[in-house]
Amino acid sequence: MGILSLKGSVYRATEWISRFAYVNGLWVLLTVAGLGVFGWAPATVAMFVVMRKWLMGEKDVSVFKMFWQAYKKHFIQANIFGLFYFGVGYILFFDLVYFKSQEGLIFQIMFYLFLMIFYVLIISLFFVFPVFVHYDLKKRLQVIKYSMVIPLMRPLEVIGFLAVGAILGFLLILFPSVGILFGISLFGYLDMYSAYRAFSKIEQKGNSLLQKK
Repeated sequence: MGILSLKGSVYRATEWISRFAYVNGLWVLLTVAGLGVFGWAPATVAMFVVMRKWLMGEKDVSVFKMFWQAYKKHFIQANIFGLFYFGVGYILFFDLVYFKSQEGLIFQIMFYLFLMIFYVLIISLFFVFPVFVHYDLKKRLQVIKYSMVIPLMRPLEVIGFLAVGAILGFLLILFPSVGILFGISLFGYLDMYSAYRAFSKIEQKGNSLLQKK
């Protein structure tokens, strides 16, 4: 009985390793297909669509078909989000560099104010694609709005994501070959898991005014 249980555990572990490696490979392939700049955002959305299905218990789905359909369907929308965050982040970064280089109390205040805004933007970036694939929101500004509001409503999930993400990042630095094979998909799963947990907690309390897809 013990041997059969061990074999079953090994089989399941091997199956999940294969799944994460496959999704990671699809993300890299379609990111390159989109010339990098225009490929990473739709590839990330497609990855979150797959991860969401897994978290909902739908593990026997055609990963390639789902990934490819989501990539094509959300190509423009995802790139709009990607370019928005890149553009705003670019402006904030140079504002921070400028304020940091100046002397005076007003520049110090502006530096920490913009640093806080930059932090909110980063957290929002981690939630924007999970919000996009999970909820039926018609307007892009709504997606961005809720990607900022939901982390404030569930800070424990954000803290947990950052803590586990930091540990995972450290381990991937120690074992770069693992990072190449699974890095993106593991971070994607962790991100979607944290966001999905936050969504579920909010919905259980009846605080969600959003309609799921």
